[in-house]
Amino acid sequence: VTCPGLTTPANGRLSTGDTSAGTTVFIDCDQGYIFDPNTGHNITLCRSDGTWNATLGSCTSESCVALSPPRNGKLSSSDTRPGTTVQVDCDVGYVFDPTTGGISVVCRVGGSWNSSLGGCKQAKCPELSKPAHGSLSTPTTTAGTKVSTECDGGYTFDSSTGDIAVVCRSNQTWSSTLGGCKEVNCQKMNLPDNVNVDSNETSQKTVVSFSCNDGYTLSGPSSKLCTSSGVWNNTHVPSCVADANSKGSLNVGAVAGGAAGALVVVVLIVIATALICWKLSSRCNKLSGYSNLRRRQPGEAVHLFRDEGS
Repeated sequence: VTCPGLTTPANGRLSTGDTSAGTTVFIDCDQGYIFDPNTGHNITLCRSDGTWNATLGSCTSESCVALSPPRNGKLSSSDTRPGTTVQVDCDVGYVFDPTTGGISVVCRVGGSWNSSLGGCKQAKCPELSKPAHGSLSTPTTTAGTKVSTECDGGYTFDSSTGDIAVVCRSNQTWSSTLGGCKEVNCQKMNLPDNVNVDSNETSQKTVVSFSCNDGYTLSGPSSKLCTSSGVWNNTHVPSCVADANSKGSLNVGAVAGGAAGALVVVVLIVIATALICWKLSSRCNKLSGYSNLRRRQPGEAVHLFRDEGS
């Protein structure tokens, strides 16, 4: 008496091909595979009635050990069958740390991973340099951190050098360039006429002195200091006042005196002219009785004859 022939399972083999009554047959799985009890039995017996006492199962791949999700990250798959690739996906603000293992692993036939799976670390940007005449709001450079420039006293942020604040992004780069500081200077002064200054410097702690041109006296502060806050210590603007006996004053007097003198001369000329005309008019009247009046040359004798009847 024999039983029906058995089919060789995939990824395995039968212990014997004998199917006679009383023969025991079991499954022997290939390397990397194990018997799957969910599919049947791993052994069967040919009974005297020509039937097998159990249905044989099959072989299945030997799975790898389940992996634990990394801290601050997750696994791309929970599958542990041979041939499966599992990768580390880090949370926002974190990046893969290659010093801890591989970023991905493969489950090999036989149920082992090809390498150790790595973990995640907090993302960090390159360290920032401390600005000259200032400091950083924080030394932290982890992702999401905002760092600002803080300038020392007497200095202010220089927007031409960068931004006043930057943020560390998750890709470990800064959002922009962090700017520096520049010295706070005082404004250049607009001085009135005749006021001189010994220096055009406007930097902090600079002391400038004022003076006047010759013939003028200084009125107001004689000097000013540029303070650390960038303002002059005295808000009053100096001025120069002309001296009473200065050239400027004398010029005014001379002009006035000259005008008065000219007026006197004009008046005298008018008076003299009037007198001359008056004298001439009198003489002409005395000579009106003579008829032989005519123009004579200088030195020529003049004879006067009275007109008849006069």
